[in-house]
Amino acid sequence: LINVTNAAGTVAVFKATGQTGTTPYEFTVTNIDGSTTAFFSSGATYTWCIGGLTGPSKIYNRIILVDPNGNDTDAAAASQGDMIVPFKSVRKALDYLTNNTLIGWTVEVNPGLYTETQLVISSNNTGVTIHLKGGVSLKCDTSIASKPFFIISGDASCTIVGDAIDGSLNNTNFNDGPLGGASIITNGFSQVMFSFQQSATLSQLNISNVALIHTATIQGGGASMFKYESSNQERHMLNITNCYIRQDQDDDGSWIIYV
Repeated sequence: LINVTNAAGTVAVFKATGQTGTTPYEFTVTNIDGSTTAFFSSGATYTWCIGGLTGPSKIYNRIILVDPNGNDTDAAAASQGDMIVPFKSVRKALDYLTNNTLIGWTVEVNPGLYTETQLVISSNNTGVTIHLKGGVSLKCDTSIASKPFFIISGDASCTIVGDAIDGSLNNTNFNDGPLGGASIITNGFSQVMFSFQQSATLSQLNISNVALIHTATIQGGGASMFKYESSNQERHMLNITNCYIRQDQDDDGSWIIYV
């Protein structure tokens, strides 16, 4: 038995002393992560190339990745969602920023359908940009019922930008789309899409190139899409650029913006 430790991507040539004929022998390779690989051969020499275990990884500066095939637990444990271990949900990516007080970061959301719970922007993750790349739909889970989808809490700033509006949602067919571009969709449980809460000297929300769909009420009464729920906000900036806004609710109180 010959035990060999070798670096990833290098070639090792092994030869058993006194080996003749076709008598089998075994090599055990210790990989860079401590695991072992055993193999058998019947010749006097054997050439083995040890490849990388997980391929290249890249930790970006101020960028977190989210993908439908990601894993929220693994991404948080790996210190940051990257191209190899992205987050699975926007909620957990924002929570990671909040828990580590990371300000001015960008959450890159890869194409796909995301069923999300409440998304909170606060002073602990302020300045965040949520980039919806290609066909991305953020739809609120019905499990949170009438709680707001997004909360802008206190002195906080958030920018949500899509590559293009989801054009498949630009009509009144409630079963159309999504994924023709970027969209944000409420759950129909008398839910506010964006709620501005807590006292603030300045809060800011910028939205560009996104279809904003306030679905018809399934349960409860009407709800506004943008609602100011604090009486002590000195200054607020709301910038909505090149967006398609669809308010499907016709109940009392179903405003676009309520102050």
